[in-house]
Amino acid sequence: MELLHICSLFPKIDLSGVIPNSVHYGIKTTEELTAKMRGIESLREIIAPLREQNGELYIDSESRYFKEDFMFGLCNLRGYAEIAGANTPHIDHVLHWYENISGERFFDCDGKYAGDCLAKTGVPQNFGFNTVSAIEQFYME
Repeated sequence: MELLHICSLFPKIDLSGVIPNSVHYGIKTTEELTAKMRGIESLREIIAPLREQNGELYIDSESRYFKEDFMFGLCNLRGYAEIAGANTPHIDHVLHWYENISGERFFDCDGKYAGDCLAKTGVPQNFGFNTVSAIEQFYME
């Protein structure tokens, strides 16, 4: 629901196509969503990238799969939320988890979304967008 809230904070941009998975897939529970996702043919080949170290399997945080989803997906959404002043506890929780497995830092020592690694992401702030009106104007042109 954080995504929908972020979208609502940019009222001049038509984001009506952004809908919850529950609506898109017509599901009601996490179990139904999991079953639906597992049944989508094009997603079957995507596996969680793992690496072996000392006989143990670990998530490969260096894989393109993870880097792109976090650095150019979730980080970007969090950047828009930051500009709009949206609270994102769930997104932050996932980004902190990724920080722990990857060594990337999106939050500074004060907990602000201003970590060193943001310069490597696609957050709108990296491109001079710092206000809702600037983003709306760009997307409406």
